[in-house]
Amino acid sequence: MTVATGIRSAGLLAVLLLAAGCGDSKSGNDGTGLYAANYNPALDPFNENVVTHYQLTMDPADWDAIVRDPWNDTWRRATLDWEGETWHDVAVRASGQRSRVAGNPKPSLRIDFNEFVPDRKFHRPHLSTVKMVSDTNDPAIMRRRIEDGIYRAAGLPAPRCVHARLTVNGAYKGVYQPEERMSKGFLREHFGDAALNQLYEFSPGPGAFAGHADDVTWGGEDPSLYVPHLFVPELDGLDPSQPGVHVADPAAVRDFVRTVNSASWADIAGAVDIDLFCRFMAAEVATAEADGYVAYRVGGAPGSPPFRSANFRIYFNPVQRKWIVLAWDREEGYWAARDSILTGFDQRILTRNLILSDPGTLGRYRAILGDLVRGPASVEAIDARIDFIARQIETAVAEDPYKTAGTIENWRAHLETIRTLVRQQNAMILSQLGSQ
Repeated sequence: MTVATGIRSAGLLAVLLLAAGCGDSKSGNDGTGLYAANYNPALDPFNENVVTHYQLTMDPADWDAIVRDPWNDTWRRATLDWEGETWHDVAVRASGQRSRVAGNPKPSLRIDFNEFVPDRKFHRPHLSTVKMVSDTNDPAIMRRRIEDGIYRAAGLPAPRCVHARLTVNGAYKGVYQPEERMSKGFLREHFGDAALNQLYEFSPGPGAFAGHADDVTWGGEDPSLYVPHLFVPELDGLDPSQPGVHVADPAAVRDFVRTVNSASWADIAGAVDIDLFCRFMAAEVATAEADGYVAYRVGGAPGSPPFRSANFRIYFNPVQRKWIVLAWDREEGYWAARDSILTGFDQRILTRNLILSDPGTLGRYRAILGDLVRGPASVEAIDARIDFIARQIETAVAEDPYKTAGTIENWRAHLETIRTLVRQQNAMILSQLGSQ
């Protein structure tokens, strides 16, 4: 199968997944159980063609507490009215990082449907939580949606993302991007019932040795050097007697780090899904992501390396028995133009040892990147995508009292900055790929 065929097949698969599994038919109840009052099984929370409206009603003191103390992860009980459905006993708390600023009237949120009602799903068989992204860091309010689509088009498991209005206790909070979380349900949807909970977020923290600051650096045989100081376990529930405990396998993570640092390329290929990593990096480069695996350091300490790594997760795929690298929190795409399709690759462990060290794999990466920038990430495709989304959300953005852009004119100007960088970035990529 050619790369182009693979990317088209991945796009078809995404369409089929969107069309499937919108939930069982159950309507007419009072909304206090597994189904909403006036439940409509035809609705899809990730329908690309509509801007839906999430209307939360909750104790005003609970909302004030979320705004006042956003790092408090206490779940607050609320009622959600969504497209004619009423969902009682949903759980709400602040989410994200940049929007967690005390007093921010437009924080990112998580809406959880099964925290207070076990086993409840939101229309899709595996969807129990929606992340409502407030876009504090993106004045265009659409980079995340564009980027998530490019990663899916590249054939990677990546979240779905759309736009919606959010109202809390009758007050309009603005335009949000509802996005899937990488939950146990997300893994089951993409990897089947064999999915494991071994999902880890790259997040170097206090206590790690200095070399862990920016990459998957080898530090020694002690598994505690890697979990939780380098990779933080994301999922819980493996042990029914401890449902809130995040269960990890530090030795397995240590072995992953050792392999990608020092094993032969053949052994690395036996332990890591190389093709998916090529797709991951092709999407990162095509979207000019400024805060991904190969990211420029901005404002680093004197003498610090010029590159750092951020915003990726690793997951052990039990079907292939290989580790895969997944993108998350991609909201700084089309932000920092690169000067080469290999910028920083020699400075990062995974790109150096998985791609640059093998000519065939480097060729594979180049071919996938070429198919992206001539297809779903082309100037024409991104222009059309921006136009489509802008038409959908312009009225809601104009009415958003908390938009980062400030005015609707500034918002439109930010859309043009994306278009400009797409042209610059794609021209560079195509010039370096030549006729490939």
